[in-house]
Amino acid sequence: MIGGAQNVCTNILIMKNYKILKSNKYTLGKFSLGPILDKDIEKIRVWRNEQIDVLRQNTIITSEQQDQYYKNNVWSELSQTNPSQILLSFRFEDRLIGYGGLVYIDWKQMKAEMSFLVETIRTKNPDIYYKDMKNFILILKLIALNELKMCEIITETYCHRLSHISFLEQNGFLLSKKENSSLYHSLKRGQ
Repeated sequence: MIGGAQNVCTNILIMKNYKILKSNKYTLGKFSLGPILDKDIEKIRVWRNEQIDVLRQNTIITSEQQDQYYKNNVWSELSQTNPSQILLSFRFEDRLIGYGGLVYIDWKQMKAEMSFLVETIRTKNPDIYYKDMKNFILILKLIALNELKMCEIITETYCHRLSHISFLEQNGFLLSKKENSSLYHSLKRGQ
């Protein structure tokens, strides 16, 4: 006891928000985009490792590498006026189901690449995956095109991901060029 009162340790949730964003949570129905919390990054690491074949990731990520990446490349950009990426958690009924956002942001040309990854089990059901992607894109469009005034969002995927490509096109992305085994799609403001 200190001064007659019991020393109580409380768990304080520290939100990690991007300075550039007007809100810390963007909601559409039961889906939302918001800050990635410390407790989220291990799940994200597992999903990335499980889905390595659809990512530009060559090796399995360890917990230590994941912690270092978020410390050096994500949390360090939160206070920047023009971060190189804006990564957000993707939740359904406040449960983490994925993450993504804007990466490779070009602030001069107001372009960015969309990053999107959901829990591995959700990718196995095309109806769930489509619904997830649709809601993610709708919320991200509000942030990128309306709030940040981006002119274009692009995304890259592999040719063998036929359902994924179809879902992108159903959500307004247009095929813009083909290079090797990758397809590039873009979504422009006003589309």
